[in-house]
Amino acid sequence: MARRRFRLVPQRTTVGTAVEDAQTEAEELRGEAQEWLDGVPENLQQGDVAQRLEECISVMEGIDLEIEVPEAAAGEKVEYQEAMPADKRRGPSRNTRAANIAAMLEAAAAVLSEWADALEKKGDAGAVDEARTVIEQISTAQQELENADFPGMFG
Repeated sequence: MARRRFRLVPQRTTVGTAVEDAQTEAEELRGEAQEWLDGVPENLQQGDVAQRLEECISVMEGIDLEIEVPEAAAGEKVEYQEAMPADKRRGPSRNTRAANIAAMLEAAAAVLSEWADALEKKGDAGAVDEARTVIEQISTAQQELENADFPGMFG
C-alpha cells in the first residue's frame, strides 16, 4: 500500500486576510525563485533548471494580486484545505505552496460569489458589480498562479 505523501489541513480565515496572505506568499515565492536563479553558477545559467526558473519568475511577476476586497466583504469567513507533507519534518515544496495559495484564492472567490449573490437578491447592483470585478481578478490570479511551475531542487 502506498503511503500518502500529503495531508490536508483545514484552514479558516476571512476573505480579506486570504487575499492579503496570498499576496504576501506569492511575493515570497517569486523572491525565493529570483534568489535561487541569482545563485545559479554561471556555467549552469543556460541549463534547464535556470530556464524553468526564469519562466516561473516571469509567470509570477505577471500575476496581479493587487486586489482590493470590498470592505463589507473582507470579514466574510473562508474555509479551505491546505496540502502539507505527510512527513511533518518536511516543509511544503514551492509547487505545493503555490497550489495552497491558489486554493486560498479559489475559496475566497467562492465566498465572494455567494456574498454577491446575496447582494443581488437585495437589489444592490453597484456592490454586486464591484464584487464580480474582484471575483474576476481573484480567479485570473488563481489561474495564472496554477501556471507557475517551480522546478524541483535537482531539475
